[in-house]
Amino acid sequence: MNPNSQKDNFIFSFPRNFIPQELEDKWMIHLKNYRKPFPTVLDYVNSNIKDITLPALSLPTVEQKKFYGKARNFRSSLSPYDLSSREFNVNLRNTDHNIFYFLLEDVIYNHYIVNGVPFFDNFTLSILDNLRREILKITLSEILITGFSEIKLSNSEKEVDEQIINLSFIYNYKNIEYMMKYDENLNSGEIYDEYSTTIIKNDDRIPTTPPNNLLDQNGDIIGS
Repeated sequence: MNPNSQKDNFIFSFPRNFIPQELEDKWMIHLKNYRKPFPTVLDYVNSNIKDITLPALSLPTVEQKKFYGKARNFRSSLSPYDLSSREFNVNLRNTDHNIFYFLLEDVIYNHYIVNGVPFFDNFTLSILDNLRREILKITLSEILITGFSEIKLSNSEKEVDEQIINLSFIYNYKNIEYMMKYDENLNSGEIYDEYSTTIIKNDDRIPTTPPNNLLDQNGDIIGS
């Protein structure tokens, strides 16, 4: 039987210009103060991505009537490029004492008001198989942000639970590329996370500790 699809077989991250350099410098202070293991603020933002929802297709019809009132449905004149609503959502975790929420708000204000760039760089979504091979590459271009969810702060709610931040976008163009190629009668594609299946050999230059023995500062067995 055909296997069911897994929802987590994808790779998505925001493009480089999502965090401009002035905000990269500004919010790097937060990463250093809290000893975050991320080299850039963009990496920090991408680490909080939970999911992305792509729009469905809508195929409208038009109705025409024949003699004696018989109704018939036909395809509409809508362009095939506009069958999708072109709106999509990205959900992220709100972390670090709500600081992450205000970081994103700063990014949105900067993009919408300050930097004057009409669109974000292309968003790329890779669809993977169960071997982490890239099957499809979906590229969304000419992207605008259309919404940013609210935040609730409450003195009466003391529990710590996951809070979701929703970002809404709209794109003008979508391109889907099939990535698998035929190579010597085998399907091949770019493989992600291959390192996770590789066993790294121990470094023989590092001395091991014999069982039930203690080593001194020179690495020799105490009492030998």
